[in-house]
Order: sequence, then C-alpha cells, then structure tokens
Amino acid sequence: MLYAVHGKGGAGKSTVARYLVHRELERKQAIRAFDADASNGTLTRFYKSHAERVSDPHPAAMVRWFEEVVWPASETGTVVLDLGSGAERVFTDWAAAVGLLTVAAEAKVPVILIGVLDPSKDALAPVLSAVTDLPEGRHIAVRNFGRAKPGEGFEVIDTHPVWPKIVKIAQVIDMPVLAVAAPKVDSLNASFADAVAGCVRDGVAQLGPFDRQRVNIWLRAMDAAWEGI
Repeated sequence: MLYAVHGKGGAGKSTVARYLVHRELERKQAIRAFDADASNGTLTRFYKSHAERVSDPHPAAMVRWFEEVVWPASETGTVVLDLGSGAERVFTDWAAAVGLLTVAAEAKVPVILIGVLDPSKDALAPVLSAVTDLPEGRHIAVRNFGRAKPGEGFEVIDTHPVWPKIVKIAQVIDMPVLAVAAPKVDSLNASFADAVAGCVRDGVAQLGPFDRQRVNIWLRAMDAAWEGI
C-alpha cells in the first residue's frame, strides 16, 4: 500500500501524513513513512523510528529514491509518502512517465493519491495536476478546515470552475480543526498517540485533560472521515 500525500505548501500535508502513520500504528500494521522534503522532515520529527527523509532534493535523485527505496517498501507493507513543496510535481511526472499505476496493479499494491487543500484557489493546481496526469488512479481530496479562518469555509474552492473536474475523479474528505492542542503537540515533537497520553516528560504530563480530549475528538472525527479508505 502506498499513500502519496501532495498539495501546495502550507495546506496541511504533513498533518494528514502524520494521521495516516498514527492510524496504521493503531491498527498494528507494518508502516514506513518517507518525507520527500529535504529541508523540513516533519515525519522524521514526530515518528523517528518509522520515518526517513530524502537526502538529495534534485529531481533525478528523488526519482531514484522513489524507485529504489520508497516503492520496494510499499511492496511489502504500508508506506506513507509526504511529498513536500515541489516534490509532488516530480512524483506525478515520474508516476505518469513510468506507468506507476500499471506496475502497482500488476504487483497488487494499492496506490492512493491524497491531495490536501486549504481554502485558497492556489491549492487547486497541484490536485488538478494529479487527477489530470493520473486519471485512472484512486484520488482523495482533503479539505483542511484547520487552515480556514474563523467563519470561513471552502466557498472559493467549491465554486471554482476546476473543482467539478477534481470531484469527478476524487473522493472528498473534510479534515476538522485540531483546536488549541495542535501547537502544543507540535512544540513537544509528540506523536498523536503521545499527545493522547498527555506528552509525559520526566514523569510530568505536558498536556492537560482538556487538550488530550481535544486530540481524542479530532482523531475520532478523522477516523470516521477515513473509514473504508
């Protein structure tokens, strides 16, 4: 299984990738995570024992990494690939050029392409590119309400003329807001499981019961949204 998470910078790709790693660990599945952003290895920060980062951001080197490291791992277990800014274009070009989805079908490896959107129209371009270049793939479009301003929705996205082209191919999932706990969890370099447990450091819980409950509520909402995927 290969989950490839893509989208514009700042849309919330890494949060989705972190959730997917958490979900697979909760399900006791073998999981490996790969971060294609050489400058900001979010997954290696939160899931050190399960994640690794691309060492060379040059497109040719990244393609070799996809073929020689990431793909073999997806043949034997579940892989979460976090495609950082710019890497999503390299991945999509490579996948289309080499017929990744044909190779995956022959190997019986499900590939799920997950495009993450914030409420700005700029978020549409990478998701549209993915569904256009790989129309036969399984696509998920995640609307990240955590990036919306108070009282703001996804009207800009929902009313844009390219949105029907995306939803014709992609299944839409809404990601809820992770309330006040998110920056605290991030500052502690904590996994979601660690946050639920209170982020204990030197025997002292760093998160109180209400922040722990906020994380729990968010995880349950995400589990419901991703049910069956």
